Amino acid sequence: MDIAKKITSYIKGEIFYFYSDSFKQNYSNTKEGLNLLYSREEIDLGSLLSSSPQKRSSVLLFSDNFIFNILKFEKLPSKKNEVDEMLTWRLSKIFPEDLSKFNHNYYKMDKNTFFSILITKEKLKEIHEIYKENNMALTFVGSTLVEALNISKENLIVEVCGTQAFIVLKNSTAPVFIRKIIFSSPEALFREIKKIISYGKKKVNVEVLGIDFFNYDNKFKEISIRTACNKILSIERLKFYSAKNILEAIV
Repeated sequence: MDIAKKITSYIKGEIFYFYSDSFKQNYSNTKEGLNLLYSREEIDLGSLLSSSPQKRSSVLLFSDNFIFNILKFEKLPSKKNEVDEMLTWRLSKIFPEDLSKFNHNYYKMDKNTFFSILITKEKLKEIHEIYKENNMALTFVGSTLVEALNISKENLIVEVCGTQAFIVLKNSTAPVFIRKIIFSSPEALFREIKKIISYGKKKVNVEVLGIDFFNYDNKFKEISIRTACNKILSIERLKFYSAKNILEAIV
């Protein structure tokens, strides 16, 4: 599966910042290499940009800034504007909020399946204004989950920041199930993962043999996550990724 080609592409050498409102670490890649910027106090995006020698950059936002949907259709119209209308209509049936307040991007994953991504226009405006205030050109706003899909080799992706997790089940060509959960412990997280693995095997014919685990703020240490996984699941492979791994993969 080459999700990278289907979802997005990047200019080599682009400067990316990894940022989230919900935790206190910010990662950036610089000419000197990948560095971790850390403070006991939260570093806001404006402070991060004002201290940067760069004049242009992109930003990756954690998945809690986005709303993801997998939309499947039995038949699609041939014209792009009609496809746009069909996707908007489908979203309006399942999404309770006013769609006019959101920016909508979608990517065709296979013949009749679309990966839909919503982010509020207010959030995008906020980011653009921060860049403008710091005299830096914003070239791209990306999603950490999309990048996780780009580099993952397993059928199950778990993306964790604090006590939030996004769990994605995918087959050989595209995501087939996405769920966001709030959890209190690694054991609680893996109990939910176990349910999703069972659903995948019984309902969509996806057998999970390994998990790609994206852990961004280390609220729960790798050893506790691995212990919980071994206790609750019978999984052959559990591989850990950090924000640094994502940046290394896209630059």
